[in-house]
Amino acid sequence: LNGEDGAVVTKPWMMIAVTFVTNFMGLGFAFYAFGIFLKPMSEELGGGRLGVSLIPLAMGVVGAVMTPFLGRWVARGRVRGLLFAGALATGIGLLAASRSTQLWHLDITFGVLLSFGQNTLYGILPQAVIVNWFRNNPARALGFSLLGASTSGVVIPPIASWLAEIGSWRWACEVFGWACLAVAPFIFWLVVANPPGRDRGPESEGTAEEEQTEVISTRDALGQPTLWILAGRATLGYVGMLGILTHLVPLLTDYGLTPAHAAWIVSSTAVGSTPRPSPARIQALFPIPRCPRPIPIS
Repeated sequence: LNGEDGAVVTKPWMMIAVTFVTNFMGLGFAFYAFGIFLKPMSEELGGGRLGVSLIPLAMGVVGAVMTPFLGRWVARGRVRGLLFAGALATGIGLLAASRSTQLWHLDITFGVLLSFGQNTLYGILPQAVIVNWFRNNPARALGFSLLGASTSGVVIPPIASWLAEIGSWRWACEVFGWACLAVAPFIFWLVVANPPGRDRGPESEGTAEEEQTEVISTRDALGQPTLWILAGRATLGYVGMLGILTHLVPLLTDYGLTPAHAAWIVSSTAVGSTPRPSPARIQALFPIPRCPRPIPIS
């Protein structure tokens, strides 16, 4: 099948494979690998562990500001270009980070470039692709796609530790950076945001049922308690995992473990993070009303 802008795709499962890779890249290189490099970064660039550990927090803040704009761009049909740009930003950011000589260089490379890459390659954009291709039953497809993020948590820490051991953290960043740049053209070639014949771009007329779909403004959406409950859950989960993954390897190595053993312990934290429903206890404490259908936000 010929997809949008000349992209080629043969089977819907290929979209699962491509988004598996983007989720792997988006979360693995910027999220799971950073704690492996924290100690050598702080020793070489100064600022102490506190200064370096603030970088992932800054990435989260930048991502929170960026996400609403990504949602608007997704609605305008710019998924393919954004995924390609995210892969390029991640690769360039890692290559630039490998040549950092000051701590503020990492603030720019990780805080801006890798933050953009993480928020485009993982989350809204690949999920939009899967939902568009698997309208009738997206849950299973989303599960396989998001499995890329968990797989990166299992695979990336030991690889990052091994690369840092045989070379340095700079060498590891450079290898990951070139890997991202090598994959970027394939993402651009293979990603098709919508199946052929189902154009959801801004010029699409849509069906009669879609034309009757309720659309709410951003201001009205911000007034919905459901939105803030979901945002609160996501924030607590992100901050909690961020603190663990950032400081676990430095803490374990301080207690005498080798970086390789500490990296495998980090990998074990990703084993239980495969896509699954929210725990029943949390659901009972913070019940979320169910919507009969998605409601677009203008």
